[in-house]
Amino acid sequence: MGSEGRKEERASERMKKKDSVGTRIELRCTAIQMFLLESTSGSEKRIREMFGDNPDTSKALRMLLKNHRVRRFGSGGRSDPFVYMALTPPSMNELERLKEANVTETM
Repeated sequence: MGSEGRKEERASERMKKKDSVGTRIELRCTAIQMFLLESTSGSEKRIREMFGDNPDTSKALRMLLKNHRVRRFGSGGRSDPFVYMALTPPSMNELERLKEANVTETM
């Protein structure tokens, strides 16, 4: 395989990985949204306990805020921690993707 072929293959692999990360974060968004709807609201600490204290959870929370799907209260300090509340439920399409992903993970 020539140099051009390897470059194209690496570019294709990067795109697949990028799509996978985006999908993973979108699924995390849907799961967090459902959690907040079921529990009315949740502190950032509780959300991180449920979904992991990692970059995917951070990105999902930022994405939900940016898209006006959740609202954040508090200043983020120890005495006034961030508390999130869902403003809108996830779409049926998002719920189906989350359900499919959960079935795939358990197999």
